[in-house]
Amino acid sequence: MNQGWIYGGLVALFALQASCSGTDDTGTTDPAQCPEGNMVGDVCAGVPMGELCSTDVCVLENHQCDEVVSVTAADYEVKIAAASSGSCIALMPGVYGAIVLPAGVSLFGRGAAHVEVRSVSVTGGSSAMIRGMTIEAGMLYLDTQDITVDAVDIRHSPGDGVELATGATASITRSSISGAVRYGIVGFDAGSLNLQDTLVSSDQGPGMWAQCSGGCDCVGTVNVTMTNVAFIGNSLVGVSLVGVDALMSNVEIRDTTVGANFEAGGGLSISGCSQVDATDVRISNNADFGLLIDDSAFDAERLDVSGNLRGVWIQHIGLSTSQPVILREASISDNQGVGIGIDGQSVGVTVENSDVTETRSIALPVLVGGVSASVEEVGDGIAWLDGSQVMLNSVTVSSSARASILIDGPVGPNSSIANVTLSGGDEALGILQQNLPPGGEEPSVAGNTAPSVTTDPSEHYSIPGDVAVPPGI
Repeated sequence: MNQGWIYGGLVALFALQASCSGTDDTGTTDPAQCPEGNMVGDVCAGVPMGELCSTDVCVLENHQCDEVVSVTAADYEVKIAAASSGSCIALMPGVYGAIVLPAGVSLFGRGAAHVEVRSVSVTGGSSAMIRGMTIEAGMLYLDTQDITVDAVDIRHSPGDGVELATGATASITRSSISGAVRYGIVGFDAGSLNLQDTLVSSDQGPGMWAQCSGGCDCVGTVNVTMTNVAFIGNSLVGVSLVGVDALMSNVEIRDTTVGANFEAGGGLSISGCSQVDATDVRISNNADFGLLIDDSAFDAERLDVSGNLRGVWIQHIGLSTSQPVILREASISDNQGVGIGIDGQSVGVTVENSDVTETRSIALPVLVGGVSASVEEVGDGIAWLDGSQVMLNSVTVSSSARASILIDGPVGPNSSIANVTLSGGDEALGILQQNLPPGGEEPSVAGNTAPSVTTDPSEHYSIPGDVAVPPGI
């Protein structure tokens, strides 16, 4: 993880937040007045309610402008085309067509309810701002450096809501992206994206897709931060990170539906040697998996995954590089099929101080005797599969529909179970290690409350199959 980049990005975001609290910013995101569905934890996200200024010329007080050019719907094309780098364009209230911003030119409106633009495209330049407007039935295209997008409502794009071009760097704050036909936010090989206090919802494709095309060769190349952000009711996958370094704090991903070809419908997909640190992330009620981690690093504290088809699925960890997965203080509850699954000969998976509860039964594709079968009812709290190396410490598994902790075959070297508690009927299910050949590796067991592991060379339960990483669109 590029910690220096993260620090700099967060400083920029906090500076923006401070500058937006001046006398020229009367829009509010007061939690007491927050619209229903806009709360992300204790933060009101999305476009601020009301106007940003008390006057039509609404340029952020602390933004450096070489000149301020006021335009109307009648003359904007000529005046914007003639603007030079460092200029600030003030859009008078009204409805505008497509806007192509010259390099280094900023664009300001009085607020999303006052200014409507068909689309905005920015190419070249740096250190510009787009603020205080609605982009209706078009997209925001960013091929620039260090641009800030604040208090913008982007709706009903026939393509992507926001597209970052190769190498682009942007901060999007206090904004809403909704109803895009393709991606809500997409960046292939973009430099960085800081996303804060923002809602991404009801897109017909993924809410956000950030990808470095070099995959495992991309360490530190593409960076994403998400703070106080919600992805709600998108399609195929809420968020997909491929070959990306990311930092997530107070993020919600929920109600993702299946794609157009009945594919996926998962919450958060992390793949392609991504490296992600997460705190206070909540993933719920997605049509497919809640969280999928494939050949990537993930370090999470206070993760809440509930109401999904499979809660957390971890596979192929350490396949390409040494990349651990660590879940601390996780609550994995009320998921179907599997609470936590570890597969693909994963190495370095740790679950500690966490609860896996109320895993319900549902028909899933399974392996019987190592061979793909059809579907069978599965409801396992923890499915520990394919020789994976796992460390469980201070974990409670409760109220599982089929198996509590199911270990299939030998485990990876140095696997361990310490201070594990089974409750809610899981005491009777116990911990089962099936398909264990003579001399096969068993996990070490320690702690006052850790139950013993029952081993058996035969197969008692069919094994849930692995999970496909969602494709792009």
